[in-house]
Amino acid sequence: MKQSMRECSRKGCKNTVSPEKSFKMCAACLAAGLRWRQKSKDKKLEARKQGVRLCARAWCYTKLPKDSLTSTCANCLRSGAERYRRAKQAKVATGCCLYCPQRAVGTRNFCLTHSLKDRRGQLRIRARKRNSQIVPFTTDELAARMEAQGNQCVYCGGPFEQIDHFKPLALGGAHCLANLRPSCANCNNHKGPMPPLKWLKSLAS
Repeated sequence: MKQSMRECSRKGCKNTVSPEKSFKMCAACLAAGLRWRQKSKDKKLEARKQGVRLCARAWCYTKLPKDSLTSTCANCLRSGAERYRRAKQAKVATGCCLYCPQRAVGTRNFCLTHSLKDRRGQLRIRARKRNSQIVPFTTDELAARMEAQGNQCVYCGGPFEQIDHFKPLALGGAHCLANLRPSCANCNNHKGPMPPLKWLKSLAS
């Protein structure tokens, strides 16, 4: 079935774009955009030669202080943060992961894959701060380890919310797959740096 022509995405333009093309603008609008961007680059380069710093955004020509630590002006920083906040809110409202179309799990709005990737990085940072022994592993290996233990809290059978070092890092535990357990937030926070056997006995008593 032959697909119909699409309208150019640029506001005010009524030209059509072939559905076989990957871009959304017509050739005339693309060429105009490239000319405008090149003109902006030339203007900023000329200002730099004169010792004047301009905002790095292509459409902004605000002058920056010489001792400024950022490459963009305050207005562009605020507008960028606001656009990111709105896009994040729209993504969260759909129930999808912030990085992919999969369903989000947990409180950080990540899918299981990105959630494990995020947790793996956090756990590695904690282990480095305590100078613990670190045995490298991949996100896929961590996911397989958690799945082998049921993807639920090994202590109470609750939801899988956090990853616990069975032997705490504070007591010399290693950061390796064999020392990691899926845990709910309540059990992990209650266990803290206690020795695992002592904590389990305290639960039984």
